[in-house]
Amino acid sequence: MQFLLPLHGLLMLLGLILIITAVFIAKKRKGNWFNTHKKFGISGLLAALFAFVSIYALKATHHYPHFKSDHGQFGLITLISLLLIILLGILGSKGLPWFKKIHKAAAWLITLVMIGVAVVGLLAFLKILQH
Repeated sequence: MQFLLPLHGLLMLLGLILIITAVFIAKKRKGNWFNTHKKFGISGLLAALFAFVSIYALKATHHYPHFKSDHGQFGLITLISLLLIILLGILGSKGLPWFKKIHKAAAWLITLVMIGVAVVGLLAFLKILQH
């Protein structure tokens, strides 16, 4: 089960890369940008969800507390926010313009927050490796 910790980190990194790519695809708006943007965004969300499941399973197996660290709390908030942002994007594509505006503004914010949570998580992982 110890493979779940590095799996969590790798899947979160993949999710972050996919989300950042989705944001930049939307900014450039070249070719069939919307479908590509949507695929990268949803793939990023799925990677983050699988990463969440992996760390949750690890903590449950070892009876570690959930969401006690700053990384765990901000990570959960970020994951829920990412889910809502993707939902807003889907609703915005169905003809609800204010959903699209919120999606666009919030996507930049959540991407920056995701980077911050990733840095805190990496520092926590490095601390674990030292012990």
